[in-house]
Amino acid sequence: MKPHWINVVRATGLVTFREILRDKLLYNIVLFAILVFGAALLAAQLTHIQPERLLIDLGLSGIAISGGMIAILAGSGLLHREVERRTIHLALSRPVSRPIFLLGKFTGLSGIIALNWLLLSAALLAMTAIFAAASGMNIGTVIFSPTLFLALIFLLMQSLLLGSMTVFFSTFSTPSLSVIFSFGIYLVGVNTAELRFAAEKIGPSLPASLLNGLALVLPSFERFAPGTRVTYDLPFGFQEAAGIFIYGLALISMFLAATGLLIRKREI
Repeated sequence: MKPHWINVVRATGLVTFREILRDKLLYNIVLFAILVFGAALLAAQLTHIQPERLLIDLGLSGIAISGGMIAILAGSGLLHREVERRTIHLALSRPVSRPIFLLGKFTGLSGIIALNWLLLSAALLAMTAIFAAASGMNIGTVIFSPTLFLALIFLLMQSLLLGSMTVFFSTFSTPSLSVIFSFGIYLVGVNTAELRFAAEKIGPSLPASLLNGLALVLPSFERFAPGTRVTYDLPFGFQEAAGIFIYGLALISMFLAATGLLIRKREI
C-alpha cells in the first residue's frame, strides 16, 4: 500500500495538471513555439551552411522559450488561484500538510512542462529528420546525437528550475511580481559569464564585487543552454553533464524546500 502522502501528491498533481491544461494561455504559448519552428525551417532553407544545425539551434530556442513561459506564467498563479478561489481551505481541511500540498501542485506544473517539452522535442526531431532526408543527409548522425539529447534534457531541467523559482516567489508576492522577479533573475542568470567579464574589466572595486556576487549567488541558467555545442556537435563530458544535472536538481530542491517553509508560516 502506498504511503498517504504519495496519494495526496498524485491526486493534487493530477488536478493541477488538468487545470493548467484547460488554460488558453498554454495553447497560445505552444502556438508561439510552432511559429518559431516554422521560422527555423524557413531560415534553414535559406542558408547553405549547415542548415540542419541552424534548424536545431532555433528549434531548441523555441523549446526553451516555450518551456520558460509556461513555467513562469503558470507557476506565478499556482498558489494564488487556490487562495483566491478558497479551494486551498478545502484541501487543507483534510489531513494534508501545506508542503505536501505544494509538492502536489508543483508535480502538476512539472507534468505540463514535461508534456510541452516532449511534444516540441518530438516535433523538432521529426522536422530535422524530414529536412535531413530531403537534403540527402544521414538522418542518424543528425538525430541520434548524445549532445542533442543532453541539450534537450538540460532545457527541460531549466524549465523545471524556473517553475520552482516562480512558485517560491509566489508565496510572498503577487503573480505579477512573481513573473517580474523570475524573468529578471532568468535574464541575469543566462548572462553570468558577461557579469564576470564586466567585473574583470572594471577591476578591483565595489561594483566589480557586486557583479561577482550576483554571478555567484543567482542561479546560472546559462549552464543549461546548449550554446554552440549542438551547432558543432561537441560532446559533453560525463563529469560536466553530471555536474549540470546535480546543480539543477539541487536548486530545484532548494527552492521547493524554501517554499515549503514559507507556506507553513503564511496566513491563508
